[in-house]
Amino acid sequence: ILVLIPASAWGFTTPSVSKNHGVFYGLIASDSEIVFGGEFGFTNALAVCAALEDKVKIGLKYELNSSVAILGGMIDSSPYIGLNGATALGKDLSGLGELDFTINSSKVNLFYNMGLKFNLPQNFDLRGGLRGNLGEGNQVLFALGVGYKY
Repeated sequence: ILVLIPASAWGFTTPSVSKNHGVFYGLIASDSEIVFGGEFGFTNALAVCAALEDKVKIGLKYELNSSVAILGGMIDSSPYIGLNGATALGKDLSGLGELDFTINSSKVNLFYNMGLKFNLPQNFDLRGGLRGNLGEGNQVLFALGVGYKY
C-alpha cells in the first residue's frame, strides 16, 4: 500500500531545530492532496516531526548542523530513514531538499522533495516545490503551501 502514496517526504522543512520551538505547515499538491504537518524541538538538536496526508508519518529529526539533519521514524507500520538539507539563497529565500528511504513488503522506496521557502513577516513563510517517489508507481507532484514558525 505504501508504494501507492504519491509523495511521502515531509513538507519542505529545514534541518534547523530549536529547543521549545517548531513549525506548522499546510500544503496542497497538484493531485489535490492536502498535507498538514509540523515539528517541535525538544533540544537544540532533536525534534519530533509529524505529517498527516492519506497516511500518518511520525519521526525524529537530529540536526547535524544548520544545513543537514538526519530523519527516522515510521510511515504507518513501515520504517524510514532520511536526510534533510537546506541552503540560503538570499536574505529570505532558502533552497530545501529531503531524501527518504523506506522498506515495505521487502521493497525499498525512495521519496524526495526539492523546493524553496520564502520568509514572510510575522513568522510566516511560503514553501513549495516538487515531491515525488521512485519505486513502484513513480510520480512527481508540485506542492505549494504556507508555514508558521513559533
